[in-house]
Amino acid sequence: MLKLFLLSISIAVSLSAQTLIGGPRTIAGTVMPSVVNCGNFSTAAGDTLGTSAVSMGGQAATDIGITETAFAKTCVIPASAIAAGTKVEFHGLIAQTTIASPITALYKVRLTNASGTEMITSTAASMVASLTYRPANLNWACYGTAAPGAAVNVACLTEQHNNPSAAGTFPAWTSTFNTSAAFAATAATNGALTFVVTITFGATTDGTAVQLLALKAFIWP
Repeated sequence: MLKLFLLSISIAVSLSAQTLIGGPRTIAGTVMPSVVNCGNFSTAAGDTLGTSAVSMGGQAATDIGITETAFAKTCVIPASAIAAGTKVEFHGLIAQTTIASPITALYKVRLTNASGTEMITSTAASMVASLTYRPANLNWACYGTAAPGAAVNVACLTEQHNNPSAAGTFPAWTSTFNTSAAFAATAATNGALTFVVTITFGATTDGTAVQLLALKAFIWP
């Protein structure tokens, strides 16, 4: 039994980054979610975006200026996984390098790419000053409102985005339902959905960069 258990772990670890791992299942009366491993710690091209080629974790940032750009890491949720009552939790880990007079950053969650359907937006706000490869959480959740279909309302909102600092907060990520109204966004939940995180900097001042280190999704039935 132990050998079988260890073998199952080995198989799960060797799956591709966008493979659904396990569940949902019930253990001792507790429902456990399915897990989508969207990307572990890496330094692939496009994982680090900034206003100059700042080196973070051994990778030079892609200089995006003030253009909204999606991080290379994406999260693919399988077809029909989002149904009525389903909750999908996304948990990301970012790292930031900033300057003494920080510029603003604006985050969004979209479908497919940097011009796709906007699921969550933030308020552009100044980043915390003088950070060097400082970690922060980047978490959000989406809820299904109906059976899978070609145009289903999906409610997405932020759950947590914080940054260890003197203030203990990270103001550039605010909780909203989709864009300006609840259930404003619809998605083809009967097909696979690719979620991307984008960032827009408020100025081109050199020395600022953000790296999306890891991203996972948990699908609760």
